[in-house]
Amino acid sequence: MADRIEVIHPPPVEIAAGVGLGTVSVFETAVANVYVTQFAPGAATPWHHHGSRRSFGYVVTGRLVMEFGPGGRDAVTMSAGDYFSIPARLIHRDLNRSRRKTVLATISVGRGPFSTLVDGPAG
Repeated sequence: MADRIEVIHPPPVEIAAGVGLGTVSVFETAVANVYVTQFAPGAATPWHHHGSRRSFGYVVTGRLVMEFGPGGRDAVTMSAGDYFSIPARLIHRDLNRSRRKTVLATISVGRGPFSTLVDGPAG
């Protein structure tokens, strides 16, 4: 058991060319991962889910849309200061439809693969 507070100064998040997003893992244990993701304007993730992991997050800057549900017809829009929770196995994708960079801080809790790419939600 640690008897100190650990402070991490992670490297800057690099946004991958052609992809428009980048992620840096800050802390990782067998059951939790804390990470920061930056989305360039217009960037979108592929459809994916986090397996048995549940994700909790905070929008640090910008705006983000998360699409999900049958056929991807449901969506939530979040802005800086909003918190979110993504249930395990929920197929979704993240989109930055704004003209500014969006930054998320997220904690993923559970075991198994961090992310699994899929064709999209059925429906």
